[in-house]
Amino acid sequence: METFGPENVYSACCLKTPAELPPRTHEGTLSPYFFIKDGQKVCVPWNSIVRNRAALDIADDEPVSRHNCLPEHVIVLRALDPEGDMMFGWFVKRKNKLVERLPKHLCTHLAIKCHKRKCISSLVALFPDSSFLSHTLDFDVLATLRFTHRHAMLKEVARRALGKKSDKSEASDLKLVAPRVRRVPKRRRPNDDCRECAVCMEEKRDFAAKNRRCKCGTLTCLDCAERMRGLCPICNRSEINGRFECFACFGVFPMEISGFPCISCGQARLCKACYCHFEAGCCCDVLS
Repeated sequence: METFGPENVYSACCLKTPAELPPRTHEGTLSPYFFIKDGQKVCVPWNSIVRNRAALDIADDEPVSRHNCLPEHVIVLRALDPEGDMMFGWFVKRKNKLVERLPKHLCTHLAIKCHKRKCISSLVALFPDSSFLSHTLDFDVLATLRFTHRHAMLKEVARRALGKKSDKSEASDLKLVAPRVRRVPKRRRPNDDCRECAVCMEEKRDFAAKNRRCKCGTLTCLDCAERMRGLCPICNRSEINGRFECFACFGVFPMEISGFPCISCGQARLCKACYCHFEAGCCCDVLS
């Protein structure tokens, strides 16, 4: 098995954004669940729910207690703290889609109950409530900041999508009345100007411009340069065969699924999965 050490991991910023981005939609990104913080309704994103369970079978005005709440009712939300560490919060779900934060004494009671059932509980071991740890930032405050910022970013994405649709409709209307413009054929170079691409070894006329890190004069055709995401096959061969760190999830991935644009700044910093989930890089962190 091939292993990758720190010397084989590079920043995704050195990659060019793929010419064709995978389809994604903001619809369905937010779940129907919400919680209330200081009178503010906070919508919960689907990817922030790491443990989902059914709603409590109690009336909406009945308080949550140790008598009606069991470990199997606990849902877990996650959020990144300013240092990039994952924090978890224990909630329960009501029938009206409200998720209610469990107080510390009830979380402690449920954790003890889990320990009595089995020595190692996945709820306690994998998703410990933030109240069990020495965090200076309350999870409710952190989740409110994270989720409201994501909601605002998704609204902006939706606004842009509507703008593009209106632009396309206007363009289609203009095509009906706009005069035809004669296309000027692209000037082709004579056959003597054809040179060999260093990657595909085919005779080509048009070649990609060199990036700033390239020190050689290797010619790369446009198609090969697009596949290699702007990297030089000679100067950047270690990067081509390496892995790239995502600025959102901090995972390490091959070039094919790295270097996708951040939802906030648009720079090529994310892996494909984080791009499809409308994530933002750590450099654009609202808490940094």
